Amino acid sequence: MLLDERLRRLLCMRSRVKEVSEASSMCEAVRSLAGAERMSSGGEGMVVFDVCSGKGLGATLLSFLLPRGRVVMLDSNGGMDLSHLRARPNLSFRHVDLFSADTPAVLREEAAGASYVVAVGMHLCGALSPRLIDLAVAGGTIDAMALCPCCLKGAHGKAVARSAAERSVEPYAVLVETLQAICEREIETAAAGGGARSRVGVWTDREMLSPKNRYITVQKWAADKAAPDVALCQACA
Repeated sequence: MLLDERLRRLLCMRSRVKEVSEASSMCEAVRSLAGAERMSSGGEGMVVFDVCSGKGLGATLLSFLLPRGRVVMLDSNGGMDLSHLRARPNLSFRHVDLFSADTPAVLREEAAGASYVVAVGMHLCGALSPRLIDLAVAGGTIDAMALCPCCLKGAHGKAVARSAAERSVEPYAVLVETLQAICEREIETAAAGGGARSRVGVWTDREMLSPKNRYITVQKWAADKAAPDVALCQACA
């Protein structure tokens, strides 16, 4: 990555150590969800969505991790300098408002022909986290999700802050519990409608240089298949 000037520009920010830490964490989350067999093939047949990607440092690292897969950056900012994408043939960008009614169709289009689809969201704010959960669980395109939330705003955010104060715990812990509960409700609703079977996991990446380092994961599988035998990496458990 450092050998290409287009990619080196991604590291020209004051917070680059933190950004690299978060991008590396994303890679480990995807590696854990994909499993050893898919990783040994270089991610052949995989599509990974980097949701609210920004310029895509994490997505760029994922493109190296999965040389035979595809990585698609999704972001509402269509005015960024993304010239570095030309250096990675398996990396692309879609200008997407996550709340748009067209988003599920965009996901289906980008995932066409894929054998395994992962969505990852790093430090999503406000309603973006519940929206990603909805797209991952209720939609039929995404097979696995890794969400590392930042915060909730509005009524949800106030409820989280109030609950944390009443229990004398960190608001971030309550935030993660709240999003986990949303996942579980969405899964129950999808299962009642005959959807794929799913499971929720919560784990902490202690190597990430951020106090907001917990992931909520969702893994889905067909009703006639066994649950995926995928364990979290030891560094992230």
